[in-house]
Order: sequence, then C-alpha cells, then structure tokens
Amino acid sequence: MLYDMFKAGKLGKADDLYTLQAGKHLSGNKTPRERELTGIPPLRLRSAGSPLIDWRIRGAAGGVGSHGLNYLNQSEIPTGRISNCYNGGYITYPYVFGPSIPGGQGKTAVDYNQWTMADPGYTENYAATDARPAAYANCQWFASLPAGRYKLIIEGFNKELGEYYVTFYNSVLNEGPLLKLIAENGTVIVDLPDAMADFVQPGAYYHKEVIFTVNSNTNVGLFTKIYSSLMSMRYMIVDASVEAQPFTNWDYYIQFSGVTCWEPYKLSLPVTVRSGSNSAVVYIDLNGSPLGENESVSLTDSGINIPTFSGINTIDADSPVKPSEMYIKYTG
Repeated sequence: MLYDMFKAGKLGKADDLYTLQAGKHLSGNKTPRERELTGIPPLRLRSAGSPLIDWRIRGAAGGVGSHGLNYLNQSEIPTGRISNCYNGGYITYPYVFGPSIPGGQGKTAVDYNQWTMADPGYTENYAATDARPAAYANCQWFASLPAGRYKLIIEGFNKELGEYYVTFYNSVLNEGPLLKLIAENGTVIVDLPDAMADFVQPGAYYHKEVIFTVNSNTNVGLFTKIYSSLMSMRYMIVDASVEAQPFTNWDYYIQFSGVTCWEPYKLSLPVTVRSGSNSAVVYIDLNGSPLGENESVSLTDSGINIPTFSGINTIDADSPVKPSEMYIKYTG
C-alpha cells in the first residue's frame, strides 16, 4: 500500500486518488467480478447484490421437493382412459364451466379448480361399462404421503336446477358410484362403496371429508367410478389439521355456498435467500415430479432468477430431502 501511494505521488496523481487507493487496501474490497461456488446447500457467499448469473440444483435419492397444501396430483384425464362408457360416453378434461370455488383467486376453473366430469352419455339407463378392478394400477390420481394423519376431501357440484343426481351404476358389475383410496401394496385405506349416496340436491355443492392415517411413507392412488352428465367432481388430500373455510359464490344463475379447503396440487422447490434482516423466497416449479439423484433443475430450464442482497448471503433449499449439490455463479 505504501509503495502504491509513493508511486502515485511521484507520478503526480491527485490527492483523492491517494484516498481511493488507500481505502481499497484498508477495506479489502475489490472490483466486483464473476465468481462460482458449488456445494451442498446452504451456500454462503458475499454478493454485490445482483441476481445470480447462473444456478443449477441437483436432486437426491428419495426425491427433492416440497408439497403445498394438497398432496394429491390431480392431472387432466385423457378421454376414454378410465372407461369404455356405454353408447359413446366420454370423460372430460377439467370441467371449464365450473364456478371458481373459492372465488376471487384470479384464475380460471381449469387453472385453479381442476373439476372433472365422467359422462356415460345420454343413454336409457345412464349406465357406464367399466369393468376395471379396484387396484392401485388402475387409479386415476396419486400421492406420496409421509407418515401422518390426513383428510381425503371429495367435492362436487350439480349446476342443474331442475335435475337430481342419478345414482349411475356399472352395467357389468352392478356397482354404484364408488371411491377407494388404495396403497401401492394393495391395502384399501378408504372405501366408499356408495360415495354419492348423500348427494341428492340439484343446484348444490357437495363436500365430504374422510380422516385416515398412514404409519409410514406410503404411495397411494385414488380410484373412482362416479359417472354423471350433471356432476363435476374434484379431490384432494390434506393434513388432518387443515380446516375447510366457508364460501359463497355465484355461477351464472346459481348461488353456491359451503366450505372448501381446495388448492391445486403443487410440487416445488422453495429457495430462500437471507442477508441480515433481508430475505426472499423463490419457488421453482418441479412439474409434478420430485428431483431424483440423477435429475437437476437450472436457470436455463426454468427461467427463474434467484435474487441476492449486497453483502453476506445464505442460499438454502427448503425440502425434506436436501439437494445433493447446488452450483451458483454470481457477482461478488
């Protein structure tokens, strides 16, 4: 430092340059430059305060990711996948004409509510020819549950004012509308052989909760045979402590009232950045599948920027299973 100041004086540099040069040496600060860091989160770094230039997170055995409120992955059902319905009946995609329940979410029924309607077609007896046995492999929706106590939520609505729900049955097995929650090992956890028996009112909303427990990490599937040209249904699995909230909402000329705790299935990786009293959380969508040990997600894949704050930062990934590696490139 003394040599630099002496050299600057001999060269006739201005007094303020002496101060600048001395300040750099005394503080240890250098001109910000690109740096790279790889390790198991949490990662600690000194940042200039700009978003990460690049990042990549690698999964781990057991799957990296964090669930939202709803554990049940309810995706679109391709036409004809679960039934050979009598007389050309069909199974719809998420029902686009359903009311937004709960309302005021700023999303359409397809994005938010994920209603489905299995329509056997307008036949004489409204019968559906569906001989699928109730087995895990034949389930329509799936969830991976840690050991704990849960609620299976069943919700539906009939927006027809003048028509009652008809108990449609299976013309092969003579079954009523049934619903089963089945473990991967074949154990039936929830069995509702007449799932819609208490739903009779037209223009009404239906909400049913069934408490169940799993004693270890368990993969489950939801198997349904509920057919109707009027009824639209949706399902979810939440922690038993979650309480349904009241709502009132209009759909065209019908007012629906009831309770719900609906939320779409979400599997994401929350990345938290902390620096002193400042913090930020970024949610990286995992598209329904946890990150395995040979899988990764990155800035290039997701287009998601991870911010930092000026100074010392800690970056961590919030998941029951920690990522095996995180790479970041930053300005510091």
